[in-house]
Amino acid sequence: MRLVCSVILAVLLFAANAFADAVYLKDGTIVRGKIVKEDDASVMVETGDTWRKIEKINIELIKNEQPAQPSAAPAPATLPGQIPATPSSSPTAVSAAPAPTVVTSSTPQRLPWYFGVQIPINDIRGDFDGTKAPTVGTGAGLGIIFGYAFTRNFALELDWAGSSHRSEGATIGFGEFSLNGKVMVPANAQLVPYLLVGYGSYTLGDSSLTFGGHGYAVGVGGDYYLENNTSLGIAFIRKVITYDEVVKGSAYLFKDLDGTTSSLRLDLTFHFSSQGAAFFISENGGRRFPKIPCRATPEVT
Repeated sequence: MRLVCSVILAVLLFAANAFADAVYLKDGTIVRGKIVKEDDASVMVETGDTWRKIEKINIELIKNEQPAQPSAAPAPATLPGQIPATPSSSPTAVSAAPAPTVVTSSTPQRLPWYFGVQIPINDIRGDFDGTKAPTVGTGAGLGIIFGYAFTRNFALELDWAGSSHRSEGATIGFGEFSLNGKVMVPANAQLVPYLLVGYGSYTLGDSSLTFGGHGYAVGVGGDYYLENNTSLGIAFIRKVITYDEVVKGSAYLFKDLDGTTSSLRLDLTFHFSSQGAAFFISENGGRRFPKIPCRATPEVT
């Protein structure tokens, strides 16, 4: 009888310790079990006869919810003249549990920050048609893009670029520094069309005479993801620019000049990955992981 009670108590203590952890996922799911393995990127949770591998980027909080260990129940009192009860049969043998199934989680998600290299091709028109101002030929150049995606549908970008042009036998430069809003409508996991609206400052000229001005931009484009964190982009942008000052040189600007420019922008962009994102300690004692405002990738069983 004592042997049976000892076995039952050991099983109860094992069960209490086996399901001592609660993993709170960012989609609202709670996985309870015992964490049997953990590294910088994931944790392995034993839930009954199944092991589940969960990437830390999908975890909101890990808490230890170990219940109080049960104490042994007192033996029932025996009335005078009553014969103590004896077990009617021996304990039933427990069959071996099936091999655990490992559930792999999602691939690393994209972080909101991204950085790109662009090739702008600019066609300057407006008053630069040979009548009010010298004709400026189409030119190409280089630039950078630095952006932050607040959601999967909206991002802000800083666009800094320049291009080289020919005008009346001389080489002049077109410079741009703008802030653009990007409204994205993902078609699928790889193709993301978008609408771009922005405002910026612009320069046009050479070392002897340079005009400066401001204007807004409207365009459409699309990003195609080669991998989870690398994309190729193309955009057609119309920039309505007014040059209203001379920023270099001694010339006098009698009237504002229309510098409307049509641009084709090609870019290669790197989207920072969530792989290896560090966790920090929350106020309630659990381990809380940073929130990533990006679309989650479904788990594959």
